[in-house]
Amino acid sequence: MIELPARARSLKLEVSDGEPARGWRKLYVGHVQQAHRGADLDCLVGASVAGIPRDSD
Repeated sequence: MIELPARARSLKLEVSDGEPARGWRKLYVGHVQQAHRGADLDCLVGASVAGIPRDSD
């Protein structure tokens, strides 16, 4: 379960220790950055869309 109390400015993830690390959990543990870094996937660091015009189709 994930709790995100915005007013308290906190993030709480409850996962049992017996749950195997696979699927999203494995991806999260291995590749999601800390909250102060945006909680984004590490493979997206440095990615930019600056070269794509806003009105491109």
